[in-house]
Amino acid sequence: MGGNKLFQNSLNKNPELANEIIDTQKSVGTDKLMQLIKNYSKTDGVKSAVTVGVIGFPNVGKSSIINSMKKQRAVGVSATAGFTKSL
Repeated sequence: MGGNKLFQNSLNKNPELANEIIDTQKSVGTDKLMQLIKNYSKTDGVKSAVTVGVIGFPNVGKSSIINSMKKQRAVGVSATAGFTKSL
């Protein structure tokens, strides 16, 4: 099944959650983001694997987001640009 169809199903099942996350004026936290990702992986009650990538400019908090989502230190964090250069 295509990724776009999974995304559309997730939005249709949880429109209020999707709207809350899409609204850039509000911080929603990692719990709601993880909930949306979990819903994204379900189609007709069947779970499928989802790959999530975090991209952005240097020193914007990508590693901090990954650590928050994993609820443990999985990636090193530093104020120095280019500190994290591995998967």
